[in-house]
Amino acid sequence: MPVEINKSRRRFQFRLSTIMLLIAIAAIAVGWWTDHARLVQQLRARDTEIRVFALQNSDAADIAASLQKLFPDTKSDPTRISSDNRTNGLIVAASPERLDVIEATLMRLDLDR
Repeated sequence: MPVEINKSRRRFQFRLSTIMLLIAIAAIAVGWWTDHARLVQQLRARDTEIRVFALQNSDAADIAASLQKLFPDTKSDPTRISSDNRTNGLIVAASPERLDVIEATLMRLDLDR
């Protein structure tokens, strides 16, 4: 019987060390993924542009509120929209692609009625 106990202990130790190794590999992968996601987020943040849009026919505060609902500020695609009452303009900070969509939306919203 002592031989069988030693064999089962070895199997248990082997299984335990295999599990520990898999946990270590998973921890390294999660750490890499977290660092990678952080890097992508930093690179995206660098790709942010700011544009100022002058409105001719609409109230900037009303349009800003509408655009904030349409284009919420998210971690994956940060978007900042604020209105300037003095010039009746919008100040928008976003990715170039999103700014193009916002500009096209503004052209339709700021129509002469």
